[in-house]
Amino acid sequence: VTATANTIVGSYNVTASIGALTANFALTNNAIGGTGNSATYISTDSATQGNWKTQYGADGYFIPNVPAAYPAYAAASMNGSPYTWLDNVPAGANFDRAVEKPASTARIGSTVLDSSYVQVDLNLTDGQPHRVAFYLADWQSGNAATFTIRDFATSTVLDTQTIPAYRTGQWLVYTLRGHVVAKLTRTAGSWAQLAGIFFGSSASGSVTANGGSPQSASVSTAFSTPISVLVRNAANAPVSGVTVTFTAPGSGASATLSAPTATTNASGIASISATANGLAGAYNVTASALLGSVTFALTNTPGPATSLTATGGTPQSAAINAAFTAPLQVTARDAGGNPVSGVTIAFLAPASGASAALSASSAVTNASGVASVSATANATIGAYTVNASAAGIATPAALALTNTVGPPATVSATGGASQSAALNAAFGASLQATVRDAGSNPVSGVTVQFAAPSSGATATLSAASAVTNASGVASVTATASGSQGAYAVTASVTGIATPANFTLTNNQAAGGTTSATLLAADSTTKGNWKNVYGSQGYFIPNLATAMPAWATLTFTGTPYTWDPNPGGPEADRALERVTPPGRFASAVIGESQFQFDLNITDGAAHRVAFYMTDWLSGTATQRITVLDAATNAVLDTQDVSSYRPGRWLVYSLRGHVIVRVLRTGGNWAQVNGIFFGP
Repeated sequence: VTATANTIVGSYNVTASIGALTANFALTNNAIGGTGNSATYISTDSATQGNWKTQYGADGYFIPNVPAAYPAYAAASMNGSPYTWLDNVPAGANFDRAVEKPASTARIGSTVLDSSYVQVDLNLTDGQPHRVAFYLADWQSGNAATFTIRDFATSTVLDTQTIPAYRTGQWLVYTLRGHVVAKLTRTAGSWAQLAGIFFGSSASGSVTANGGSPQSASVSTAFSTPISVLVRNAANAPVSGVTVTFTAPGSGASATLSAPTATTNASGIASISATANGLAGAYNVTASALLGSVTFALTNTPGPATSLTATGGTPQSAAINAAFTAPLQVTARDAGGNPVSGVTIAFLAPASGASAALSASSAVTNASGVASVSATANATIGAYTVNASAAGIATPAALALTNTVGPPATVSATGGASQSAALNAAFGASLQATVRDAGSNPVSGVTVQFAAPSSGATATLSAASAVTNASGVASVTATASGSQGAYAVTASVTGIATPANFTLTNNQAAGGTTSATLLAADSTTKGNWKNVYGSQGYFIPNLATAMPAWATLTFTGTPYTWDPNPGGPEADRALERVTPPGRFASAVIGESQFQFDLNITDGAAHRVAFYMTDWLSGTATQRITVLDAATNAVLDTQDVSSYRPGRWLVYSLRGHVIVRVLRTGGNWAQVNGIFFGP
């Protein structure tokens, strides 16, 4: 079979049966063109009393004990007893609350009453919203009630109004849709009394804004001008006693109203005050009355900025000397979390170390409260913070940036750069090449190609390439070939034009030509070296170097100047300056140890003197070890103590040696000078 819904909204079952067997079909009748059952409260009217014809009931009415005239779209039923308190009374001060009869000028004072409640089942069947006014009149004294409208299908409460008294007549005006239940419940007195239901509006006139639109106020502060409504009738005359309902948005930017309703005065004006909530933005407050509605344009503006938050470009990283991808963004907000425009934000990067160049030192927040600058990394790697601050805000916003290593820019020989080995012997130090970026930062993960000569004096390398470690260092070992002579091993990197060079020498003898003999330990000469040592050359750290033609010297320690012009009773332990007058106190130092690579290339034995004096506590001790550079064989060892006044170790050295200085006590290992020849 087919089915057609009746005029009542709701869910139900249709049953099909055969003998004792049944089947159920769940059907629902929906409201036509609507969105379900609803009730919107419009206003309370205590001025109209029983004079409904010019205000209400244009579509139809129900008046107790008067023939009802329901509109085609409405059906109603109710409990309670219709009762007439008085009939055919004229208008007047005592009877204005009596309802006008539809077809005469006389009035009737009648109600549907019950000692507990009057409940109306009201079904608007066309699915459209309609104006419905309920009229309450108390023909006794002291009656009070609550008025509730519920959804018929779900029993959900759609609206509740409290009526403390209605002796002089009270109208409750709604826009209703669908199937609802209206219930008037006695809360005081003897009876609940409903004097009529009126459908549609007969009123004409206007509701206009009288003041307070548009206007703005800072968040959480009162608007300066009251929100004021002017109500006029069809003759353009002010209407008093009309209830106006004011509604502000329930979320977002809104206002707290001094009252939800106000009644027009003798000038037809109803007004309330408003206070902005804590959210910035524009919105409307709606004023509704029987004769219409009007909106008021209000804007909550942000308060003063109280906080800064980094909202973009943090954390992030960029290679040195490169621009960061995202701008540095900071948002200024007021105490309510609203963005504040027009705030000057100062951006500050570190003055030294890893840092960035900013596109501007300050920026002004836009309409979204955001200020931004761009940043370019400097040449120093590392993590740092750019701070953003504003006047009057105690805590700056911090943006975390990191400068990372740039692409390879240079390669240099930093270990084993100049050394010799016997024929067919391994070189004592590995060949170490360091790769750095444009900011001299070591670059890891770079492939370095090492190449030795293909013929003549050369070396066999442990690998043709090596990858730089975290310190930017790549290394290989080398073994001298069977051909004598000096040559270069290169270390190159793709994209870097200039390679690093290592100067290597293959010596004729494979052993026995390198020697070290201690000739003397001198504690009397002190710093007076001239005419005693150094006739063929000298090395004084940070002052002067004059190497003899037959020797080369490199070292791993740090040159340090203790005093460029020492004086006092111990000044004589400082070395004489090469060019008089005066003395110079300096040393090659190391926290634990360092070494000199001394290559005497002419095959002869030469006198070489090492000078030591302790410029700190005087309690330092150290060990001097001379090794064969090719074989690492120990040729001589001397322990040196109490050398604050100045101590010389004088050797006869031949060939390529390593002189290792090891701290055994005190703060530093140190050698103050090396002198060649008598």
